[in-house]
Amino acid sequence: MSKEFQLIRDVSRGSSGLTVKVVVAEKFSLRIAQKSPTKYQNLILMDTEGSTVQATLYGQNITSFQDQLILGNTYLISNTMVKITNAEYKAKSGEVQWTISGRTRIRRVEENNSNLIISTYNFTDFEDFPNYMDSNIDISVAGMIIDIKPRRIIQTRYGKECQVQDLLSSKLCIPTDKKDFTEIKNIQGLKNVKQFFWIKGKASVTVLNQTYWYMSCNNCNKISNENYGDIYHCVFCKCVEAQAIPSKSATITCSATNGCRHYECD
Repeated sequence: MSKEFQLIRDVSRGSSGLTVKVVVAEKFSLRIAQKSPTKYQNLILMDTEGSTVQATLYGQNITSFQDQLILGNTYLISNTMVKITNAEYKAKSGEVQWTISGRTRIRRVEENNSNLIISTYNFTDFEDFPNYMDSNIDISVAGMIIDIKPRRIIQTRYGKECQVQDLLSSKLCIPTDKKDFTEIKNIQGLKNVKQFFWIKGKASVTVLNQTYWYMSCNNCNKISNENYGDIYHCVFCKCVEAQAIPSKSATITCSATNGCRHYECD
């Protein structure tokens, strides 16, 4: 019986008429080639076996597909051009790359394969970063962005100007085992309990007229009526030199096959 779709390993140079189901595992920013004015954007696609391939869009095709190939989504892709990986446009090691053009056909599949992405990556600890300095080895990390610095311009070794932006990240532990997740029904009865849970589900904003931020104490994050930057005595944590700072807040709905629950996330 013929398969509805193929795997990445089934696609080689000269292949035609093949359709592959893939997840967009990584999506890089638009870049300009080192030796030409060509604009390009790289993606890393992953199939259900965990195999990956680099896909590249050039020029106008970047705009044409900007509303498709969303990070984390699953697609059926056919009519890609397969060729030897060009070192100038390479984002990851691999002998071949796919070129996505106007001939490429892309259809969204309503599947959640985010766990597949997490389970197939070997994450590198921040402490091990020095081992990869001055090397071309690809590494993956799991972290939380806690500060973003302003963009700045640097001069590359090829004489071109390039925008860079520094990010400060903290280590994030992501569960990969099913037993590490908590079912929504098991925490619905908990109130005023400060505890972290991993939930496998879909989060969405359903209350559109809510306030997405508030002023808070920089020590305990409790709400404050002070103005931004004011120093005051916090009645919650008793800090006598608390500073009023903005905090993010949103009420979301987390839904799963066994029920749903509203959460307020700070």
